[in-house]
Amino acid sequence: MVKTIKISDENYGWLTKLAGKLQHDHGIPMSIDRALLYLHKSKNVSELAGTWQIADKQVNKTKDNIKESWKTWGLRYLKQKVKK
Repeated sequence: MVKTIKISDENYGWLTKLAGKLQHDHGIPMSIDRALLYLHKSKNVSELAGTWQIADKQVNKTKDNIKESWKTWGLRYLKQKVKK
């Protein structure tokens, strides 16, 4: 059964690049549907390393957000330990 879904231009671009990479790697025609199936059944997501392009600015922002989250979590954790 075929279904129509809405996805953003960004996700469509990512999926077409993924399908192209898989087609190149496997040497067989690769539709977006087949690429999604491959992604869904893949046990090793690291095979897709490098297929998602992200700007350095976004990487740094994400790292900073993670560091800040760890700081706030650490403070809450320590406060809970002191109360016990």
